[in-house]
Amino acid sequence: MKRIKHSKIKNTGLLFELLTRQITYEILDGREEKSKEIVKEFFSSKTELSKELRLFNLLLNEKQSNATKSEKFLNVVLEAHTKINYEKLEKEKFNLIKTIKETFNLENFLSSPINNYKILASIHKLFKGKT
Repeated sequence: MKRIKHSKIKNTGLLFELLTRQITYEILDGREEKSKEIVKEFFSSKTELSKELRLFNLLLNEKQSNATKSEKFLNVVLEAHTKINYEKLEKEKFNLIKTIKETFNLENFLSSPINNYKILASIHKLFKGKT
């Protein structure tokens, strides 16, 4: 079986989490809210990134009472993920990453500790495994 590697910079859930943290930093420091504009542009309701993010959030937040329901729920989410336009998603992700690199120091941007990093990485790998 092929091992899927995780890439922080290509993980939609992780990028959104880091951008929302950056918004908080910018507000607290009284700086220009560049990350807020990036979120508005790339995660508006009509983008493929927002569709994938909604699926991330479903898997992060939904609690099922037993294994059968969990498996069915997971299959429904994975089926919904197959309906995303992958070509458009990759293009949007490329443009998002490009904008992040132009706006922030990438090393500093990616260095924030994320409590649910392992879960976000697992979801990303799960989605990549189905594509």
